[in-house]
Amino acid sequence: MNYFLSFLIISLSILFHEAGHLFVGLWTRIPMKQFSVGFGPRLISKTLGHTEYKLSLIPVGGYVLPEIEDMNIFFAIPVWRRMLFTLGGPIMNLLIAWLLLSFAFCTTNGWSFSSCFILPFSQIVALTLAILNGFAQLITQPDQLSGVVGVISAGGQYIQNSWINAITFAALLNINLAIFNLLPLPPLDGGKLISYFLELIDKRLVKLQVPLSIAGWAFLLLLMLYATFQDVSSIIQSVT
Repeated sequence: MNYFLSFLIISLSILFHEAGHLFVGLWTRIPMKQFSVGFGPRLISKTLGHTEYKLSLIPVGGYVLPEIEDMNIFFAIPVWRRMLFTLGGPIMNLLIAWLLLSFAFCTTNGWSFSSCFILPFSQIVALTLAILNGFAQLITQPDQLSGVVGVISAGGQYIQNSWINAITFAALLNINLAIFNLLPLPPLDGGKLISYFLELIDKRLVKLQVPLSIAGWAFLLLLMLYATFQDVSSIIQSVT
């Protein structure tokens, strides 16, 4: 049950991230074509305005698709609007983390300004610094890298039928997701922001965005495969 809850928290965190992109995209008047809860074939859907909202067969995370027919149309959108759209996902994850920590502190310590605002903020700062330090250590200790399988396993062990642990894990995961997506690597949100800054410097640098994104996707795919191999190997070693 704890491992299923861990998986559910991961899926919801990804979904909130994509919802953040959706909300900011609609706010900045970037046309949104589709927002899906899950992946795969459509189960049910409803179109509101120009956006189709659908529930898909595989209930894992979700995605948002801007209504862009080609990249020229996308690059015609003002850079500041694209930047806000890109930041929407990480900001949503940090907001969710703050709400979760605020609820946890207020429930355990009583409702106060400190419990609702100061303690959650200081905790987010501390966790962010710890996550950044962890990312830095992965450069010299790549064997410590963990993928989705490892995160589900670690989350299930940490939760241990405790709702406070579940909330803390969810908050940590949302902060982790926000920080990871802000890394300056295409096609992550941080890599996109770097590309947009380069575009402001020289419009001709727009041509680099597509090849850099392809290279980034290839790198992330290899990283994911390596992390999954590490996770499976660790699980096998623990049971033998």
